[in-house]
Amino acid sequence: MASPLAKAAGPIALVSGVVFAAVDAARLLAADRSLDRIEMMRQTPFQVTNALY
Repeated sequence: MASPLAKAAGPIALVSGVVFAAVDAARLLAADRSLDRIEMMRQTPFQVTNALY
């Protein structure tokens, strides 16, 4: 007897991968390279994208 979750495993994995890639892209865009790391980590966009990750 197959689990109902087994049928949805492929789409679930695909959506999860796309979400992780989107959050990684958001983290890259939120990173302000002109600041030092500690100051960059104090900024709200960086903290929000890290919380999502």
